[in-house]
Amino acid sequence: MFSQRLDTEVRSRAHQRVFSLLEWTIALSVLAGGIFICTKSYAGLPGTDIDHRLSTLASSLAEATIDTQRQFTWLEAEPDSVMPAYEEIVDGEMVTTMAGVEFVITQRVADYYWDGGSGQFTTTPPAGALHSDFKRLAVTVSWEDPRGYALDVAQHSDADPGSGSITLNTIILSSARAAQRVAMIDGL
Repeated sequence: MFSQRLDTEVRSRAHQRVFSLLEWTIALSVLAGGIFICTKSYAGLPGTDIDHRLSTLASSLAEATIDTQRQFTWLEAEPDSVMPAYEEIVDGEMVTTMAGVEFVITQRVADYYWDGGSGQFTTTPPAGALHSDFKRLAVTVSWEDPRGYALDVAQHSDADPGSGSITLNTIILSSARAAQRVAMIDGL
């Protein structure tokens, strides 16, 4: 009797283990299938790869604009000079086309001055200030891909997945370039 009961318990436990293994196999299969479907549906979204490329191009344009502004040689513009000057870093807008897409590059500049009386930087020039101490430069690159994306003949969307914008901010110091200029003049 004891051995029969032991035999029944062992079979029951073995059956439970097999059943648990089967449950785990099914659960993992369902989970893997769900992950596969989600991955495939995201990868198949219209314009995902193109949007990534456009944002990469926009980021490169913003970085190039910032690098160009950092290359000033003079504090003040010299008459008839082709050398860039610090005071020429101002608000502006430019349009360029790359990869068949029009990019609008907008540059916003805020001048900051050191106010010795208050011990703070301010956007209001203190008395006697000839130049700002630094400029805060915000470069925004925006685009609209004119090619658009058709979902299919029967569907349409008001969304514009081919458009976007990127903004980069930086600080441009006047003193570093001014010191270089003085060193060049003095022959140091």
